[in-house]
Amino acid sequence: MLRRNVIRDGQKYGVYVHEDGRGTFEENQITGNKQSGVAIAGSPTLRGNRITGNGWAGIQAWGGGGGLAEDNDLTGNGLGAWELDWKTKHRITRARNKEK
Repeated sequence: MLRRNVIRDGQKYGVYVHEDGRGTFEENQITGNKQSGVAIAGSPTLRGNRITGNGWAGIQAWGGGGGLAEDNDLTGNGLGAWELDWKTKHRITRARNKEK
């Protein structure tokens, strides 16, 4: 579990959850990363985070990654809130995220 951290200014992603990776990320500020704030190839739980001001998407997922994303602020990212590939689109549960 990562809770109440500031994760910023990464050269790629703020957080990268590898294949089969899990974990819970709560109430973190993830901002100013060159690519996406959170990149998912595993299955984490993201709850109550502020994932803003990243160069690409707030949350990017591919390769069948999934998980749960709820109550996150995903505003103000270069490519928008989400970047999901076709395998991932139905594997990630999204609820009550601020996206605009």
